[in-house]
Amino acid sequence: PNRRVFRATVEELCRVYQSLEGEPERAEFAVLFLDVDRFKVINDTLGHRIGDMLLQEVANRLKVSLPESYILARLGGDEFAVVVPAMRSVSLLETLGQRIVETVIQPYEIDGYQIRSSISIGIAVGPRYGDNVDDLLMAADLALYAVKAEGRGASKFYNRSMNTELNDRRELEMNLRDAIERNELELH
Repeated sequence: PNRRVFRATVEELCRVYQSLEGEPERAEFAVLFLDVDRFKVINDTLGHRIGDMLLQEVANRLKVSLPESYILARLGGDEFAVVVPAMRSVSLLETLGQRIVETVIQPYEIDGYQIRSSISIGIAVGPRYGDNVDDLLMAADLALYAVKAEGRGASKFYNRSMNTELNDRRELEMNLRDAIERNELELH
C-alpha cells in the first residue's frame, strides 16, 4: 500500500479507538515510521536502479518479518510505515522493532554489489499520543528523528519530551541565525 492507503487505515483506527474511549481496558494501536539509513549515499554512488532494487529487497524482508494482520506501506522514497492494529504490549513492540532492525541489517547482494544498510524506526502509540492521523504521524516522525540523532539503526518510542527538545532546538537555531545576521558571534 501507498501513503494514501496507509493514511486511510490509520484514520479508521483512530475512529474505532475513539469510540472505545472510557472503556476500562481501552485497547491501543501503533504506528511505526521506518527510514532506510544512508539510502541517499547508496542511490548517489551506485545509481537509482540499484537503489530501487535495494528498496524492493528491504520491502520483501519487512513483509516476511511482520505478522499478516500488520499493514506495511511505502510512504515514498526510502520511507516505510507499519500499522499495528491491536497492540498487546510495549515489550512486543520493542521486540518487533529489534527484529526489523536485525532483519534489514543483514547484507544484500544486488547486481554484483554487496550492500549493507540499516533502518531507523520511530514508534507512536495511539490513541495515547494522538487520536488523529496527523498527531500520530508527527509523534512517530519525532521518535524517528530522535533515533537518527542518536546514531541510527534502532527503534525508539515517542514521548512527550521530544516536542520540548525539538522546540528548544528550533529556538536555538533561530537565535544562532539571528546572531549571525547581526554579526554578534566572535571566534576565540
